[in-house]
Amino acid sequence: MAGLSHNSSYLKAKRNKIHPAFFLQEAFRSVEDIHGLMSLVKRTPKPSVLVVYYAKLTEIFWISESHLYHAYAWLKLFNLQKSYNKNLTQKDLQLLASSVLLAALSVAPYDHKYGASHLELENEKDRSLRMANLVNFSLDSKRENREMVSRATLLSELAAKGVISCASQEVKDLYNLMEHEFLPLDLASKVQPLLSKISTIGGKLSAASSVPEIRLSQYQSALEKLTALRVLQQASRIFQSMKIDMLSRMIPFFEFNVVEKIAVDAVKHNFVAMKVNHLAGAVHFGNMDIESDVLSSHLSVLADSLNKALSLIHPPVQKPSKPSENLTNLAGVVEKEHRRLLARKSIIEKRKEDHERQILEKEKIEETKRLTIQKKSADEERERLLKEQRLREQQRIRKEIEEKEAREAAKMIEDLTGRGKNKKKIHIEGVR
Repeated sequence: MAGLSHNSSYLKAKRNKIHPAFFLQEAFRSVEDIHGLMSLVKRTPKPSVLVVYYAKLTEIFWISESHLYHAYAWLKLFNLQKSYNKNLTQKDLQLLASSVLLAALSVAPYDHKYGASHLELENEKDRSLRMANLVNFSLDSKRENREMVSRATLLSELAAKGVISCASQEVKDLYNLMEHEFLPLDLASKVQPLLSKISTIGGKLSAASSVPEIRLSQYQSALEKLTALRVLQQASRIFQSMKIDMLSRMIPFFEFNVVEKIAVDAVKHNFVAMKVNHLAGAVHFGNMDIESDVLSSHLSVLADSLNKALSLIHPPVQKPSKPSENLTNLAGVVEKEHRRLLARKSIIEKRKEDHERQILEKEKIEETKRLTIQKKSADEERERLLKEQRLREQQRIRKEIEEKEAREAAKMIEDLTGRGKNKKKIHIEGVR
C-alpha cells in the first residue's frame, strides 16, 4: 500500500515536469513494475491494495486515451468496492456505476484495427496484451488464456452484472439513447440536456477514500463525439445526401470542421461511408444497399406514413359512372347478394342441425345420468332392506336365546326352592 502511494506521488511529480508522452511511458513502466512485484508474491493482494492499484490504472488509461481499458479498470474497481467495502452507501454505488457505464460508452464504437498494417496490428496486439494483463491481474501469464476485450462484450457484461441498473437515471437514459434508439434527427437534442445534468454529478466517495474524486464531466467530450458518430451512422442509413448546414444543426456540439475530422476517422475504420462535397455544400452517404434490411424497414414506415398523409389531404374521389355501367354493376351486386344469402341460409340450416344434434346428445346424456342415478338408488334401497332383514333376524334370535335363558333360570330357582321346603319338613317330623 505504501509502495503504491509512493509511486502515485512520484508519478504526479513527474507529470508536472516532463512531456505528457514521456510521462505516460514512465507511468506504464511504473505500473508494470508494481504488477510484477505483486505477481512475485504468488498471492492475490488485499482488496484495499487492489483498489488503489485500479484507481491509478483508471487515471493512466484515461490520460493515454486507452478508453476501453480505462472502462475495464473502472469495472474492476466497482466490483471490488461492491464486494469488500461494507460502508459503501447507495449514493456511492450509484456514482461508481455511473462512472463505469459512462467510461464504457466513451469507448469508440468501431474497431481501430480495421485497415491497419501488419506491423501496426502486431504492435497493437502486444500493447493490448500488456494492458489486459494489467487490468485482469492474473497470475497466469499464458497469453492463450486471455479473453479478447471489446466495447460490445464490456456493455454486455455491465448489463449481465447489474451495473447499468445501479447507475443514475440520467446515465441510463443516455445509454438507451446511444445504444438502443434510432433518432438521427433528434438524437443530439435529446442527448444535450442529459449531458448537461451528468456533467454536474460527481464528488468524493464517502466510504472509500482510496478512490479518487469522481467527476462525470470528464466524459462529456467523449460522449459528444459518440453522439456525433451515432448521428452520422443513423443518418447514413436513411439519407443518400444532405446539406452541410442541416448536418451541422443535427450535431450542435462541434463546428463542422471538427465533425469532418470525426467522420474521416469513422470512414477510415469502416464505421460509416460518406463523402463531403464542399463545392455543393452537401454530404453524400454511399455504399448503402437500397435493399438492406435496415433501410428497407425505414423506407416502408416512411412510405406508409406518406400514403396515410396523402389520403387525408386528398381523399380519393369516385367518378360518376354511366347508367349502363350502373345496371351492370347492379346485376352483379344482386347476384352477389343472392349468393351471399344462399350461403347464409346454408350456414343457418347447418347451425340449426348442429344445435338440434347437440340438444339430442344432451338429452341422451341426461337420460343416461337419470337411469344411472335411478339404478343406484334402487341398489341402495335393496341393500338397505337386506340390512334391515338381517337386523330383524338377529334380534329375533337374540330374543329367543334370552327367553330360553330366562326360562331355564326360573326353573332352576323353582327347583332350588322346592328342595328347601322338603328339608324343612323332614326336620320338623324328626323333632316330634
